[in-house]
Parts: sequence; structure tokens; C-alpha cells
Amino acid sequence: MNSALTNAPTTDHRAPHEAVTTTDTAQLHEQRFGRGLVTNLFVLLKTAYVHQQNNTALHRPLANIQETVNALFRLTHNSVVTLRLAANAFFLNDTLIRLDRATYQNAEFLRIICSELRIETFEFYEGCQEQAFRALMVAIVDAVRSDPPTLGPVARDLETIYLKPPPNLLAHKVQDRRQFALQSYALALMFTSQLLAHWPQAKRAPLSGVKRTVQSLLDVLAEDTITLLGLTQLHAYRQHLAYHLVHVSIVSLIIGRHAGLSRPELIQLGMTALLHELGARELPESLLECPTPLSTTAQAELAKLPLLSVRRLLALPGLGVEGMARIVAIFENRAHVPQAHTYHAQYTADVRAQIVAVADAYDHLTTSRLGHTAMPPDQALSVLLHNQEGKFATWAVRLLITAIGRYPIGTMVELDTGELGIVCDRPEEGTPGNRPKLRLITAPDGSLLPTRVVVHLNDTDATGRPLRSIRRTLHSELVPVNVPHYFLD
Repeated sequence: MNSALTNAPTTDHRAPHEAVTTTDTAQLHEQRFGRGLVTNLFVLLKTAYVHQQNNTALHRPLANIQETVNALFRLTHNSVVTLRLAANAFFLNDTLIRLDRATYQNAEFLRIICSELRIETFEFYEGCQEQAFRALMVAIVDAVRSDPPTLGPVARDLETIYLKPPPNLLAHKVQDRRQFALQSYALALMFTSQLLAHWPQAKRAPLSGVKRTVQSLLDVLAEDTITLLGLTQLHAYRQHLAYHLVHVSIVSLIIGRHAGLSRPELIQLGMTALLHELGARELPESLLECPTPLSTTAQAELAKLPLLSVRRLLALPGLGVEGMARIVAIFENRAHVPQAHTYHAQYTADVRAQIVAVADAYDHLTTSRLGHTAMPPDQALSVLLHNQEGKFATWAVRLLITAIGRYPIGTMVELDTGELGIVCDRPEEGTPGNRPKLRLITAPDGSLLPTRVVVHLNDTDATGRPLRSIRRTLHSELVPVNVPHYFLD
């Protein structure tokens, strides 16, 4: 491993944008920048390995990689630049980098480093300064010199640079993937609660923490979507806002993944959802925790929520393109308004706003708040799909239904056998959407089952007739059963 850094070529290329001509196409620009990023990244690591951190030999490599990354921000008009290793090839923002002879050998050594330290993706966020690249080189060089070579979780997160491990690495650390999901969900709730409580007093806005929280939820979705969906059934009345922001972020990410958004786009989507009602802290507690339907005056106060959230976000320094896009999406959302859940999709072309609006309304509909009883998830989906006043984006609602099923995880149902059950998994591939997997709660006579019993509604008898079918869905709050407990047990 050490020889990978000591025996590699030391050719120090100019920052690639210095050689770009106006006649190059956008594709040539991207390819040249991609090759430059690979080369400059390796040259930085190699130089850092053979010199002390304060050596002047590091000045040029640090300047080159910073110039390259900043040029990529300008080229892509995105606040995130990713360099990903997949199938022994490097991808710049999901575009394959075609290596030339000058960069091939450096790329080979960089592959070795990524393999040894379990780095799948380098994520560079807008605002990268020299100190971030210094922290990057120190973290990797220290990891290379350790025995065995190891890059810990803390060393992976460098504020504006994140070294993403392969998806299965995180799940491998926690033997039970469900336990990993529970931990990530709990940490997301804890961070969001602290964000709401302390942001006004914070010396700087904790957007890096928002980013890390969304990254963690996204990693869980790649490993265990079912458990995370089940956890969205958890609610705490007096901490509704923190739960709501986390749940809307989860549902938004689920929709975004099925819409085919890239990881950088998903991260920005999740950050938008996690911040979309940040201004609620400026509303009276009596309004947020009102147990009865809101008066006309109170509804008018609640209608100011998007503007209050936007004002908080506009106070941040260095918003950038992505920051303004988040603000636009948050301002356009009116799905939080009681009774109407109004959102006029025809007035915006912003995909992010449409997805967050659907996720926002879905969580409000399935939660008891402001004097309204929670709807069963299947009824909430029907409201979103057929709500003529709200006019939600039909494609976003259909993607949500496709992702979570006609009877979402955690739905309480009554079967034609008289049994009660909770949906614990989506239907098997190729089976009808009304035949999910259930955990039974009661026997046909209504008695609670003493042991765990899981059934598939696509099971049939000798004649091909289903053994069980859903008769109706039930309001979980009207049944003396703790749905998350039964789902997660």
C-alpha cells in the first residue's frame, strides 16, 4: 500500500481549465476536468505522503485541485461534484471519465487507495477551501500509514468534502441492518431537534450537519427501505415538528430515488425537505400544539410558515445556486395548510418543490394534528391522487404509491377472516398491489396472538382462492395497538 504512494509518477499537470479553449465542446470540458481531477487528487496525496504538512511543495498541488474543483462547480452549475469509482472506472458526476495515457497510471494508483480505504465516492461540496483539501490529504495519508489501513467515520466527513464508503460497508459494521436503520433514524431526530432548538443561537448555520443527516438517511434507504418506512409511523405530539421534518425528508428521498435522481440531487432534495418548515419556531407554541381545529385567524398565521422559513434561510451567507433552489422550493410549498393541503403544481416547474409538497402533505394527512385525526396511509394516498383543490403533481404521487405500495408499511388492516394485521412488507414482485405481507395481531375471534405470525396475502388454497384478503383499513389510533412496536419487534 505504501509503495502505491511512493512509486507513482510525480508529473504535476496544470489545472485543466488553463488549457481549455473556447472551441471545446461541453463534453470535452467535462472529460478534461475529470482527468484533471483524478490526476490532481493523486498528485496531492502522493506529495503529502513524501513531505511534511508545512512543506512548500504542497502549495501547488493544493492550488491545482482547488482550482479544478471550483472550475467544475462553474461548469456544472451544481453545488456538489462527485468522483466515483465503480467497476474499476472513475465517473465524474455519473459520467464515465475516459482516461488518456498521461492519467491512466495515476488513476491506477488512486484505485488502489480507494480499494484499501473503502472509498467509493469523493463528494466535494461548494465552498471547498484549502483547509478542507489539507484535511483530506491528512486523513488519507494517516489512514494509509496505519496498520491495517483504515479510514474511520470521523475522517470521512470533512465539512465540505465527504468520502463515501461502499453501501454495504455501513451495513456490515452493524450486523443487523434494522439496527443500523434505527440508529440512523434516532440520530436524524436528535440532530433535527437540536437544529430547531439552537440554530438561532448558533454561531454559524449547521448546514453541514443537515447534509450529513440526509446522507445517512440515503445510505439507509439503499440498504433497508422497509424499516425506515416503518419508522415514519412513529409520532410524538409535543415534538411533532422534528418528527415531521425527518419523515418528509425520508418520503421525499423515496420519491426522488424512484424518479431516478442522482445522489447529489437526492442530497439537495433531502436538505430541502429537512429545512422546509424551519420557520415554525417563530410561530406560537399554542398554535403548533393546538389540539382543536384552527380558527380562521390561526390558519392565516400558519399560512406565513413558508415565508418565515425562507427568511431564516436567506440570512445564511453564501447561499449559492443550490441554496436559492432550496428557498424557491420551500416558498412554493403550501401543503402544510390544514383542511386544504393546497399546492398548485401548475405554477411551478421545480421538481424539488413538487416532491416535497407531496411528501409534506402525506405526512400531515397520516398524523393527528391540529384537531384532525390521522388518516390510514391508503386513504391519504387517495386524497393526494384525487385532490382537485390541491392539484399535486400526479407523477410524484404515483411514484410514491409505486415506492410504498397501495397499502404502505404500517397500515392497520382488517381481513375477511376477521383477523387484524399490520402491513410489514410490500407485495412480492409480480403480485397485485392489494396483497402485501402482514404481521397478524389478532385471531379471528379478536384475541391477541401471543407469538409473531407473518402471512403473505398472495397465499392461496388448492383451488387458487386467496386464503385472506383485506376487507378494510383501520385508524391505528382507534385500535389499542402500538403499530411501530408490532412492526419493529
